[in-house]
Amino acid sequence: MLSGLGVALVLQDLYYMPKMTWITTGFTVIRWLGRRSDIEHFDCIQIDRTEELTSWAERVRRFLEDGVEVYGYCNNHFAGHSPASLRQFMQILDQASSQPPGG
Repeated sequence: MLSGLGVALVLQDLYYMPKMTWITTGFTVIRWLGRRSDIEHFDCIQIDRTEELTSWAERVRRFLEDGVEVYGYCNNHFAGHSPASLRQFMQILDQASSQPPGG
């Protein structure tokens, strides 16, 4: 139904939700969310999310290679500081994009 209407399925990383990778149109939105009770303050990274961000970077790399536009949103509850989390994601994505496919 979403594909027929040209609507993107929002992909999200939330501890109790399945991690889907369905693309339903020419763009997607990814939301990196977290549990409020895991974060004490919002001025620095408090949870190491490198593994999750690396996994997402691999998916995003494939999306981009397929011509899918990707929009990302990260809230402070994901790791403690959303700007730092997004900077980390972009660094990981840049590293993944500089490697040959599969490597």
